[in-house]
Amino acid sequence: MVTATRTHTRTSVPGDAPAVSALFKNASQVHLTLSEEDLVAAVNRGQVLLLLEHRKPAPVVLAATAILAEERPETLPATSPSRIFLRGIAIQRGQSPTRCIRQFLEALIWMPRRHAELLIAYSSDGWSTRAYSTVGMLPTEKVRYYELNNLLRRRWADPPASGEQITIEKATPADLRTLAMLDAVTFEPLWQLSMRDLNDLMARGALLVAATGPFIVGYVSVLLEQTIATVARLAVHPQWQSQGIGRRLLIAGLRVAQQYHCTTAMLNTQETNVRSQQLYRSMNFRLTGHHFTVFTQELPVARAEVVS
Repeated sequence: MVTATRTHTRTSVPGDAPAVSALFKNASQVHLTLSEEDLVAAVNRGQVLLLLEHRKPAPVVLAATAILAEERPETLPATSPSRIFLRGIAIQRGQSPTRCIRQFLEALIWMPRRHAELLIAYSSDGWSTRAYSTVGMLPTEKVRYYELNNLLRRRWADPPASGEQITIEKATPADLRTLAMLDAVTFEPLWQLSMRDLNDLMARGALLVAATGPFIVGYVSVLLEQTIATVARLAVHPQWQSQGIGRRLLIAGLRVAQQYHCTTAMLNTQETNVRSQQLYRSMNFRLTGHHFTVFTQELPVARAEVVS
């Protein structure tokens, strides 16, 4: 095992792309949510941290992690830290995941930053779950997957009309700011979407809104890819919940998926979101057995060293 005194971390430069790509292809522990093209782009932008061992004639990459900052949602409270995401990590065979992740965290904590940040990492396997826990990252949520099979054969009765006239219609770009504000009052800061996120959802599938008169009170996003429909988001304003609007939105989204000949619907939700779980089960969604844990680590503003 290589000792810590012979290793160091640094941010990537464009020339690192071949070594990083090879590591992610051949490493014993790998988690990656980026395409190969996006990984190379992240390396070239200096968004990948490398753990290097000092060898002759050149250092060797022992581990690498891609840390990508999001565009800060406009609705995120001023007191909330900006969010950065661990989108990929690869660790060479024979290296300790815990030691590698600890060194990456130490490097991140001491990086200069003008505002506090929240590092968010998703773990769906044992080695990363153990490593994140051991280095002190906080397990914030457990998220479970649900699926609905035989989608084309499913039929749903329209929910009873509520006291207010609710219409379901396709969202437009002019709705994005309103949807971002609705998202902010519906979800905790950890889960809020920006206008750019919502625009991406609109481009990748069906984005439907529930409205009463001129007021949007909920929305659903369904991503359509070949035979799979993924319910990426379902949100109802807190003041309009428990009125069947979430069910109406979900049914409308699934009907769109049927029009695109999708055979399976997928979604995920937090283990603590009991209300959503009840809705999904009532519509015959079933747990798949797959899940992931969300880990977080606060990264404070780095203090400059005082030289006496």
